Amino acid sequence: MKRYDQTTQTLIDKFLQGKASEEEVNQLNSWYHSIDDTEVNLPNVSYQEMMDKKRSMLFDIQTNSVSLTGNKSNVLPIVWKVAISITLIVSLSFFFLQNQSSSIAEKNIFVKSTKWGQKQTLTLSDGSVVKLNSGSSIFFPEQFGSDSREIKLIGEAFFEVVKDSRRPFRVLTGDIATVVLGTSFNVNAYPEKNKIDISLVTGKVRVESSNYGQKAIDPIYLTPGEQASYSLSTLYIKKQKFDTEEMLGWKSGILYFKNANESTLVAKLEKWYGVEISVINQTENKIDISTKFDNATLENVLTSLGYTLGFDFKINNKKVEIQYFN
Repeated sequence: MKRYDQTTQTLIDKFLQGKASEEEVNQLNSWYHSIDDTEVNLPNVSYQEMMDKKRSMLFDIQTNSVSLTGNKSNVLPIVWKVAISITLIVSLSFFFLQNQSSSIAEKNIFVKSTKWGQKQTLTLSDGSVVKLNSGSSIFFPEQFGSDSREIKLIGEAFFEVVKDSRRPFRVLTGDIATVVLGTSFNVNAYPEKNKIDISLVTGKVRVESSNYGQKAIDPIYLTPGEQASYSLSTLYIKKQKFDTEEMLGWKSGILYFKNANESTLVAKLEKWYGVEISVINQTENKIDISTKFDNATLENVLTSLGYTLGFDFKINNKKVEIQYFN
C-alpha cells in the first residue's frame, strides 16, 4: 500500500471541502488504486468507541454531497471511490491508531472493502454470512460480545444471519439500524443514493433509529417481501413491496435495468464493471431501457445495448468510450 502522508491528507482535506481540482481528485484516485489489500485490521480499538468517534464523519459522508471544481462529468465516477477510501484508510487507520493510548482495548476491528467491479463473501465470527456488493465496506469486530452483534455498513450487502435469541444482530447504516435475530435480508446504503433500503427475504426484522440518528424514527417491522425505504433528505421512512430480481439479482451476477435513462445506464455499468465511461456524440433521444444480463461480460453488454440504442464502443483496460451513430 502506498504510504499515507501529509500530501495525501492535504488532498483529502481539499476534497472534503469541495476545493479539489480535477487533477487533485485524479491524484486521490491514483492513491486509492494503490491500496492492495481490502482488509484493514485495527488492533486495540474498542468497537463501541470506534462507532461513537466515527459517527460524525460517516454521517457527513452518507448525507452530504461533495462539490468539485472543474468538469463534474469527468470526475464524478471516482468521487465515491475516494470517499470510501478516505473513510476506510485515513479516518480509521490514521485517527484510531494515533489514539490507541487513550482507550482500553475491547476487540479488534476489521474492515472489508470492495472496489467497483468486485464482490466478496465473508463469514463473521458467529457464523453469519455477508455478501458484499461492489463499492461497499463493512466494519465488524473480530469477535462479537456476549450480549450483542453489531456491524457498520457503507454500500450494499446481503446478510444471512445465524439465529441467536440472546444476541440481536444490528446493522448500522447512518440514521438507520436494522435489528434481527436470525434471517436473510439486503441493505442498500450507498452514500450517493441519498436513501437507505432494507429488503427482507426471510424471517423478520425491526428497522429503527441508530445510536446516532439525527431524528428519532418509530420502529417498523418487515415481513418477507417488504422493504423499508428511508430518505436521507426528508428523514422519512416508508414500507413497501419490492421486486426481488431487481433488488437481489446482483448476488447472482444479474445486471438489471428498469426504465433506465442514459445517465443511470452509464453509472451502473461503471460501478458494475469498475470502469470509467465517456460518451461522444450523445443522442438527444430519450433513453428508457428495461433489460437484464446474466453474468455477461462488459463487451457483450455493450454490444447488445449498442445494437438497441445505436452506438459503437471501444474498451481500453478500465476506460470505455461510447460513440453514438450520426
